[in-house]
Amino acid sequence: MPHDSHSYTQKVFWWRERYIWNEEPQPDLTMTGERLDESAPPLDVSQATNVYAPDIGSAMLIGAGFPTDGCWKITGRYKDAELSFVIWVTP
Repeated sequence: MPHDSHSYTQKVFWWRERYIWNEEPQPDLTMTGERLDESAPPLDVSQATNVYAPDIGSAMLIGAGFPTDGCWKITGRYKDAELSFVIWVTP
């Protein structure tokens, strides 16, 4: 995972059936992060944008800056859907 002086950065892709990248260039997608194994500053999240590639089709993309390594729960919300997953961030 790339690292700068303030955080570990990563791009997170989100897919939803029937999402069309050029009909919603800035999707109403939000993403939050919570460190589970100890306290940490909040996740730094960019505004959602669109992306398209022939091999993956339409998708949504958000940049995330993890202020510390450790165990993080990531939650994305888009329209009537919510998805969470847990990751381990390590240098």
